[in-house]
Amino acid sequence: MSIVHIRHLIYHTFDLPKQAARLNIPIILSFHDFYFICPTIHLIDEKDNYCAGVCSNTEGECRQPYNFSKKIPKLKNHWINFWKKNVSLLFENIDYFITTSDFTKQVYIKNYPILKNKQFKIIKHGRDF
Repeated sequence: MSIVHIRHLIYHTFDLPKQAARLNIPIILSFHDFYFICPTIHLIDEKDNYCAGVCSNTEGECRQPYNFSKKIPKLKNHWINFWKKNVSLLFENIDYFITTSDFTKQVYIKNYPILKNKQFKIIKHGRDF
């Protein structure tokens, strides 16, 4: 049996899940950061406050720490809505979601309530530092 496991889609388009679904290939998406909530990844606003994926009402743009997100037009409270709409469409073609902590799972569910009814598994990293 074939399966597609998406670890990340940075620098990629969001059509891979749709193409795999057309071929009846099951798709697993692993969340290891908050990229699909906000392309800044860290969920930190311009004042270094944690936003949990809900844009703060303060003035200013959130820091763009990575080159792939620096070209995004006004993100905070604007383009982020376009982003989340497209991520929601992406999620429609995912069969199974995985993350490493309940905290991350809950942040994703808060931002995308559709995930509450999806197959979602927590698999810890298994690292002991």
